[in-house]
Amino acid sequence: MLALALPVLFLHVDLQPKVTLPLGTDGAEIALSDLAVLAVSLAALQAGRRLGFSPLRAGPWPFAAAAFLLALIAIGTVQPVLLDRDYAFLDHALTAAKFAEYALLALAVPLLVRTRHDLRLVLGVLILWTAAAAVVAVLQFFGVIPEFRGYRPGGREPSFLGHHDLAALAGAATSIGLVSIALGPVAGLRRSLLWTATVAGAVGVVLSGALAGFLGVAAAALAAGLVARRRRVLELAKVGGLVAVVVVIGAGVFTLRAANIGSFLRFLGIDQPREEETFGGESYVQRLALGYLGVRI
Repeated sequence: MLALALPVLFLHVDLQPKVTLPLGTDGAEIALSDLAVLAVSLAALQAGRRLGFSPLRAGPWPFAAAAFLLALIAIGTVQPVLLDRDYAFLDHALTAAKFAEYALLALAVPLLVRTRHDLRLVLGVLILWTAAAAVVAVLQFFGVIPEFRGYRPGGREPSFLGHHDLAALAGAATSIGLVSIALGPVAGLRRSLLWTATVAGAVGVVLSGALAGFLGVAAAALAAGLVARRRRVLELAKVGGLVAVVVVIGAGVFTLRAANIGSFLRFLGIDQPREEETFGGESYVQRLALGYLGVRI
């Protein structure tokens, strides 16, 4: 069930069949991905009843962090109503419900993926779907096929997911490749699949142009290296492989985002400012400014 749901979960909502219910200002959309999350959650519940819920005991801290985030979202959703502010409560409550809905996947995965065979099946589907997304992104990059906003070759590409979801999917596949470099074959997957995970994942992260995706890959490489060192299997060749993957992806992402990064460095005062500077779409500038205002408040 989880393997079947992966392609649906990593597919842009505009490409999915959906229905709109008359709730809130713009209505509540129920897309195919929502049904996929429901199916996976029900399957996980059934697996827990039949085989036990003991796998959840292995991850208390990630689950606690997720629960804390959901609690903050819930408080932020309800607080304006308690303060009698003019607030589209139902619209934001629906958004909060989406966060809670997708959080169920964090509980479902350990309940469903219990054996090496389970892991091999899920990772195999994830790698093949990443390869398909990478191929589409490459075709968009060279202007062969359009993306959501038409033909936009030579820049960041969303494939059939969106920039950040492509980075998430490709980053997960790249992580599988990084683990195989540091620790050996993962879940008995064939070497051809592991190479596909590394190459297609790297291409996907680069063409997504997501700096956060690159940072995630770098963190995964560091984690894989530390585990290999702890198990005393880390060798110089493995370190070189991990570093090479991170450097290649970093070079590609920074090349695509060169203009944005230059504007950000000028904003910080590290680089020389221009007479006229625009920060349209510079998300890190916006985040830093919002963070500064938040601290001052």
